[in-house]
Amino acid sequence: MTLTAREKWIHYFSIITIFGFVEHIPRDELLKLTDAIRQERCRHLSREEADSIIKEISEESIHGQIAIDDLIATLREK
Repeated sequence: MTLTAREKWIHYFSIITIFGFVEHIPRDELLKLTDAIRQERCRHLSREEADSIIKEISEESIHGQIAIDDLIATLREK
């Protein structure tokens, strides 16, 4: 099974984001890196589509944090 361009983008964006956090890479350099990887590995994904996916991920992260906090609290109660 082959990953779609969207799935590849989510993978690469996630990895680059984590890498940037761990290595303290400036945001502008991360943006250049994400755009380069999009062009190299996700050619069929437009910049607008990539930006839309990033927006979706950001929104899900905000909502998901609430669920994660609740789950952690439940685990700590046990």
